[in-house]
Amino acid sequence: MSVEGVVELSEDGARELAEKLAARYYEPDQAKAFSKQTTQTEQVALLSLTPTLIRSN
Repeated sequence: MSVEGVVELSEDGARELAEKLAARYYEPDQAKAFSKQTTQTEQVALLSLTPTLIRSN
């Protein structure tokens, strides 16, 4: 499968989503460490892909 489209970067809500997913998929101590790390950096972003063409072979 391949997807073509436009990708948008956004910081709005990215940190909150990352913390929510960490709490869901990691052990509590790992999620807490991840949360601490994301508050110390500004490199958290959401990627939104708006597809213009989808191919599946």
